[in-house]
Amino acid sequence: MLRRFWKIGLLALRPIPDFYDRGQTVVTLILVILPSLAPAFYKLSSRLWNTHNGFTVSCAVLALLLIIALYRTQNRLDDVEDGTPKLVCRGTSAERDQPVQNLATGQVTGKPVFYHLKIENRPTGKADRQTARKVAGNVEIYDSTGKVVCGRKLHRWEQQPGPAEVGKMADLKQPLDIPPSGVVCRLDIAMKYTDEEVFYTPTNDSARYPGFRDPGFRFGPGEYAVDVQLCGENVDTSLKCRIKNEGAGKELDIRPI
Repeated sequence: MLRRFWKIGLLALRPIPDFYDRGQTVVTLILVILPSLAPAFYKLSSRLWNTHNGFTVSCAVLALLLIIALYRTQNRLDDVEDGTPKLVCRGTSAERDQPVQNLATGQVTGKPVFYHLKIENRPTGKADRQTARKVAGNVEIYDSTGKVVCGRKLHRWEQQPGPAEVGKMADLKQPLDIPPSGVVCRLDIAMKYTDEEVFYTPTNDSARYPGFRDPGFRFGPGEYAVDVQLCGENVDTSLKCRIKNEGAGKELDIRPI
């Protein structure tokens, strides 16, 4: 009899893809099947314990196990119901011939290449609660020896307004909502004039310098490791990439690791 009920339960659960509905079905099956198994359970427990009290003890043990199972199931259901954002790197992109203007005069001071990490939200759980909210990107850079050559600092989302649009409020405008829609958001990682041997890590503060060339954040030829921390109201993700700078006449080689 028990084997028959087990097969029925498996067949009932098989077409139910959603974990929440499946959990409800499991609980329903348990509540329906247990009363029908009570006589057989009484005989088995009495034999095992050699006394009628064995049935009472066995029921107490079974009830305790059922409570634990339901508690753990409910925790998983809560996680799925709430949803969990998951930010992943989808590679890199390069924006070439991007004109850089002097904020004071509006004059174009150069056309460097801007490099971005492409970030996507691939969440787990219910779709309406999986948006990564108010995410800001902080970047830290190490040289080939592991020494920190650029302390953690806020970088720009490519689609957020910069100093030219909102002035000193630019950093406060940086946090970005990333929905689970497959839309790729781009985080600025580096900037390089191809005919120069150094590259820069552009931020909103870089707009104060001609051509965004911030002398405090310039890096010569070599290989660098980059730690990207994406923090928001409901997400905290660490991503890493490598920057290889081969000098003048070469574009940067940036790869996620």
